[in-house]
This record gives sequence, structure tokens and C-alpha cells, in this order.
Amino acid sequence: MTVLQLITPARIAGAERSALSLFEHLGKAGHRVVVGCKQGSPLLDVMREQGIDGRPLAIGGKANLAAPFRVARLAREIDARVIHAQLSTAAWHAALAGRLCGLPSIAHVRALNRATWYRGATRIIAVSRAVKE
Repeated sequence: MTVLQLITPARIAGAERSALSLFEHLGKAGHRVVVGCKQGSPLLDVMREQGIDGRPLAIGGKANLAAPFRVARLAREIDARVIHAQLSTAAWHAALAGRLCGLPSIAHVRALNRATWYRGATRIIAVSRAVKE
């Protein structure tokens, strides 16, 4: 299955390291993983070094009205079956993109954040009970 992962990091910290591990393990399990990543993110270089198919996208900022269309276009290009988002901005854009191209979106919630950015997702994964609540 082709999975479009979406992430919008400004730096590399815990969420990004965890996501890298997920990308690697999905690939080892036989899935094709393509990662849409905010342009200019240092994560792009790390993914390139690790052989992960990372694609720079102009998806920074929650008010970026073009971002969901860019994500939907990439999802169609790679024939994705699901969009899985890491971090709140990515979750927001993934939910809208999923609606645009008829795909389910999964939002991975890693920290205490506003529920608004995740509510549009088809499914939500919370990393802990505290985050869930």
C-alpha cells in the first residue's frame, strides 16, 4: 500500500525522530512511503540520507489555503491509499486534502494541542491517555 506521510517540522525533535522510525518500519513492512514535508525543513536532508522518499511541499502555516490542494495533488500522483499526518499543521492540511481526493486521513497527535486542528481527520491516534483527553 502507498502511504502519504505528511509532516511540517521547523526542527528535528522527538516527534520527528519518532516519525522517521515509523517511515522506516512501514517501508520494511512492504509499504511504499512518500513523505510530504514542509519546504526548508532540516528533516528533508535526514530523510534523503536515510533513503526515505521525502518531497518538499509549500505547506507551512495553518492559513496556507493552497496547502491542502498541494497535498491532494501529491496523493493523486503517487496513488496513495491514505494520508497520515504528524503535527497539527500537517493534520489540518491532511484532513482537507483527504476530502479533496476521497482518501482517509489519520492524524497522529503527539502533544497537548488544540483539538480543532485534528477534528477533521478520519481517524486520530493519540500517543498517550493525557493527549487523548
